Amino acid sequence: MIIIGITGSMAMGKSTLVQLLKKQGNFPVMEADAEIKRLYAMPHVQQQLILLRPNLVKDQIVQRGNLMSFILENPYHLLHLESILYPELAKVRQKFLQKCQTLQMKLVFLDIPLLIEKQMQHLCDYIIVVNCPQWLQQKRLEERDQKSQKLRELLMQQQMPSLQKMKQADFVVQTGLNKRYIVQQLQTILRKINE
Repeated sequence: MIIIGITGSMAMGKSTLVQLLKKQGNFPVMEADAEIKRLYAMPHVQQQLILLRPNLVKDQIVQRGNLMSFILENPYHLLHLESILYPELAKVRQKFLQKCQTLQMKLVFLDIPLLIEKQMQHLCDYIIVVNCPQWLQQKRLEERDQKSQKLRELLMQQQMPSLQKMKQADFVVQTGLNKRYIVQQLQTILRKINE
């Protein structure tokens, strides 16, 4: 089984690449961001959040606004959250990989935004870094929800500059043109890996 990591800075086009992967070859993809959203609904995760601050959960629902305020109040709070979420995420990833192994999948993908920053390259046989021109990244970020702009800025500070990431990539996918061009790049990459 070949494990391929997908990573890239915010608004570079990871989600588009993942959608195309699922459509193109029906490949199994574990999306870290989607899994974290699921983890927030788990009672044992919510219990730990309540210990951090009681107003983070109300009626078994994580209060997004309060969570955002909590993170912005002190950058160390993000580390507290990571210490709760990341071990759980590691368990989910392990189950995903075991299931793929059992199903004898040839290629599997891990979409992990901070793959390189958190030094998780060892999990993957190959790494794809998704990239686009900076002006386009900026435009995409501006089109997103303005309420979370400060949080985005904080999260962006955690991310390594794209050029540095690309140096550590086996493949780079440029998402600045159109979906057809992304598909062409993807097909080339898959061909090279299969060889």
